[in-house]
Amino acid sequence: KNPQWGVCGTHISPGNDKVGHIPSFSTMPMSTCGKNVPCAKGCYAVKLARRPNVRTCWEANTAKVKAGELSEIGADITAYLTAHPDIHQFRWNVAGDIASKAFLAMMVCVAHDNPGVTFMAFTKRYELLPLEGLPDKLKQAAAAREANPEASLSDLAMLSDPPVSK
Repeated sequence: KNPQWGVCGTHISPGNDKVGHIPSFSTMPMSTCGKNVPCAKGCYAVKLARRPNVRTCWEANTAKVKAGELSEIGADITAYLTAHPDIHQFRWNVAGDIASKAFLAMMVCVAHDNPGVTFMAFTKRYELLPLEGLPDKLKQAAAAREANPEASLSDLAMLSDPPVSK
C-alpha cells in the first residue's frame, strides 16, 4: 500500500495508517540497538520485518549504515524532503536505533538542513546523546524518552510540542 521511496539505495517509508503519513528511515530490528535494551524481548518491529518488502528495504538501509555510507543517507533524506515540500515531520528508526555517534551527527546535519521539518528520534541509546548539542526538536524527543522510559510511542508523540498525531 505504501511503497518505499529509494534513492541510491536509501529506502524511506512514506508512513502508515497507524501513526500517520510521516516518512521514516529504519534499519533491521536489533541491528543497531544497544545491548540489553528493555524492548528487545517484545520488539514490535520484528513482526514488521517479516514482510518481504519491509525486510528488503530495512536490510538495504542496515547495509548502508554498517558500510559507513552516512553522508549518502543524509543526502538522500534531504533530497526526499526537498522533493516533498508538504512534509513537515520525519521519523528516524521505526525499527533499529541510533547506530553510532557518527550516525547521530548525520541526523543533526539533516535536521539543520531541513529547518521546516520536525524530526522524531526515539532511542534507548542515551549514551550517544549529548543533549546540549542537539537541535531543539531532537532534544525534545530525547528528553521525553529519557524522562518517560516506559511510555509508549503514542504517549511520547503526544508529549511533543506540538503533539504528533495522525
